[in-house]
Amino acid sequence: MDASKTIKASDLRKYAESRGWKKTQTSNGPEKWVDKNGIARITIKGGSDRAPGSAGPHVEIKNSSGQRIDPFGNPVTRKSAGNHTPIIFK
Repeated sequence: MDASKTIKASDLRKYAESRGWKKTQTSNGPEKWVDKNGIARITIKGGSDRAPGSAGPHVEIKNSSGQRIDPFGNPVTRKSAGNHTPIIFK
């Protein structure tokens, strides 16, 4: 995936499926794609005004160790802007 462009949620789903990750979602929760080790590698969120920087559709990404990362693979924290990568929600 090209980390320099805004990506579509549908492309994230295809990517996750190609990696063998499994989709999980609670009735009120975000869509998560979980790897074979139980790590939610991508979480697709439609947006919420509850948390700063989370108002628009975005994805949260984790590496194989469970560390939150930005699209370029750099470590980020839960509340940092890099943890809320904007996406096109389709």
